[in-house]
Amino acid sequence: MFNWLFGKKKTKPVLSKVDYWKAFELYALFDDLDRVKAVLEHTDDIRIDFIAFKYWFAEELGELEGANNPDFSRVREWFAPGADWDSLMERQGFELGRSVFKRADWWKRNQEFMPGSIVWLSGEYGLVLKDATDGLYGLVRWDTEKAQDTEDWIGLWGTFAAMGGRVQEEYEFKFIGPDGSLKRNAEMGNRTPEFEVLQEKITWLLRPRGYRVFIPLSSYLIGRFFMHHI
Repeated sequence: MFNWLFGKKKTKPVLSKVDYWKAFELYALFDDLDRVKAVLEHTDDIRIDFIAFKYWFAEELGELEGANNPDFSRVREWFAPGADWDSLMERQGFELGRSVFKRADWWKRNQEFMPGSIVWLSGEYGLVLKDATDGLYGLVRWDTEKAQDTEDWIGLWGTFAAMGGRVQEEYEFKFIGPDGSLKRNAEMGNRTPEFEVLQEKITWLLRPRGYRVFIPLSSYLIGRFFMHHI
């Protein structure tokens, strides 16, 4: 897929600000944040951590509302499952917190490579791995039957997006699992015919009382077995 970098690049049309805000539900996200502000203002809580969160949230919301290109990274951290909002509001603010996080997370995943993101480029789907270099992600494991099919896109989000790459909300991988490892059925498909023949011929050994168990053997022992039994 990297041959795209050396050929004619296909660029992705730049969204207008209105289309950008619609695409990432930023209008709805700001509506959610206004609801959070109202909840905080009408909650009678004298805990110091609540008062501090209320103050910093109001400061952050003011900056976001005045920003030309708002950055919701801090909001995403505060409203992540089990983070500040959950610990302060518990079940009372569960649904609102999840709504904020879902939208902030979707925005974040379309700004840079994030671990666990499902990505698409040139007809292929892949998974951004958890491996990071200096805190940066971008190793993409493509959903193919190949034992090794990982590309390094670290620091190249802009290029990836300009070439038409995008993030997918959902996709059922055919060959890789949720951690990027090859599924077992795909591993079996990669085995050579010689391996399958060998697997069929490996001996079943008899134990006392007639129990038959399969014992994995080293290549050296397998060779010796075939020399004496074939």
